[in-house]
Amino acid sequence: MPASAPAPLEEAVKVYRRTFNVPPPLSEFIDDLPALTREIVAAVRRGERLTSAELHCRLGR
Repeated sequence: MPASAPAPLEEAVKVYRRTFNVPPPLSEFIDDLPALTREIVAAVRRGERLTSAELHCRLGR
């Protein structure tokens, strides 16, 4: 996770890591922090791990 990550993203990553025991895919999507944070939180709520391919689809890339 980038050193300058804002608190909501940092917390979302911690919860994701605790839930799935792996970090979420971040590096390709770090330019859209609010959307990335929402997708990480939503994945935890759904109980589904994210893949880079899913994030590309969900974030419209």
